[in-house]
Amino acid sequence: MGLYDLLIAPFFFFVIWLWAKGYVLKYYANDFAKASLFNRGLLMRMIGSVAFCLVYQFYYEGGDTVGYFSWTNAFRIFFLENPTKAISFLLTNSEDSFTYFVYSPGVQSSSAMPYSYLMKFGSAEVFFIKIASVINALGLFSYIGISLVFGLFSFYATWKLFIVFEKKYPHLSSELSIAILFIPSVVFWGSGLMKDTLTFGSLCMLTVAIQKGVIEQKNLLKNSLYIAVFSYLIMMLKGYIILAFLPAAAFWIFNEYKDKINNPFLRLLSVPVLLSFAVGLFAFIIQQIGSSLGKFSVESIQSTALGYQQWHTIASEHGSGYTLGKVGDFSASNLVRTIPQAINVTLYRPYFTEARNVVLVMAAVESFIFLMFSIYLLVKSRFYKIFIIIWNDNNIQFCILFALTFAFSVGFTSYNFGALVRYKIPCLPFFAIALVLINDKLRTPKNNLIIKKTYTSLPNNS
Repeated sequence: MGLYDLLIAPFFFFVIWLWAKGYVLKYYANDFAKASLFNRGLLMRMIGSVAFCLVYQFYYEGGDTVGYFSWTNAFRIFFLENPTKAISFLLTNSEDSFTYFVYSPGVQSSSAMPYSYLMKFGSAEVFFIKIASVINALGLFSYIGISLVFGLFSFYATWKLFIVFEKKYPHLSSELSIAILFIPSVVFWGSGLMKDTLTFGSLCMLTVAIQKGVIEQKNLLKNSLYIAVFSYLIMMLKGYIILAFLPAAAFWIFNEYKDKINNPFLRLLSVPVLLSFAVGLFAFIIQQIGSSLGKFSVESIQSTALGYQQWHTIASEHGSGYTLGKVGDFSASNLVRTIPQAINVTLYRPYFTEARNVVLVMAAVESFIFLMFSIYLLVKSRFYKIFIIIWNDNNIQFCILFALTFAFSVGFTSYNFGALVRYKIPCLPFFAIALVLINDKLRTPKNNLIIKKTYTSLPNNS
């Protein structure tokens, strides 16, 4: 990042401001509250993008994000040398095109060489570099510029997710905006030139497309395309997100369709049919993923998880590592035993006593707030009411199921708080949404009556 970035940054802020002004005038001209919220959320995300650049440039003094940018510039050099080969590298998975790109004279003499570890044929990093190389042109070949483009996509996706839930619960607009738009770690780690930004934004867009296309059955063609594209992006970049998301999404769709059946008898009869369809669809998708992408086989997943555990244990930053038992133990008994620990480490750690640097101190503050809010809800609900609330709300079920499944997967594999604070951002808004909805149910008299009726109707309490 140099003088060019500093000079180009005001231009990008101006262009983004013009886009935001047009978007607000088109959709929220008569809704000052949403227009204001949109502008504040966008400003926070743009600040997050710049802060991300500055932190990696001056605090970490490099890192993967700088490596990605270096490789996108190397691609620009390669494109000017040989446009045909460059396009072949972008659009195919040819090992010959990959090799030709990496070992071309211009690339070999570029600033990308210190980051050659990112260029492993067939890896998610190579796929991401291809995408970033195209977006780099939109960023005018500026590190801040491309980061702002990624941050803009991430914000737009989270805004669409906010609108979906705000329409379901309009009285919770303020609380949901905090849960979805303003979680500090999501704003920061989801705003830069990283795979995390693209996968997080894609996850939000995928959720929106399922709600609108599958559940509401609106704009089927467009939303089906969105589902296909964003699912593919997530699978190629961070497939474990899809593996955690699909069961929750299938269960969400199943419950939404079941509840649309008004006749109680037909609704009861529909349960095994819809459930079988949801399970079958989930199994089919997993089979297709496994057959087309070998990295999703059980053996490959275990190997990848072991690699994460070993690497992050070795590379622990200033004592920021943690363990959940024996590294590489994937036995059923160990997995079951570590589920609560893995979920806890993702959602509620690092504790203040485990924070060893500025980044982890900020993460500890956020984790502490999540912990206190969760404890508050447990005490307020006398513990048992939470389960009744979850049972009676499909959206809470979806958010909780995905958040906990994902929290386990990243908590079990990360073994390093420095990596975990970045890896866990996809589940935080969904977990926060669930907490907000549970809190709303607890303070609403009508819902308290439903909880009481449900509880007293149980066999042991009748």
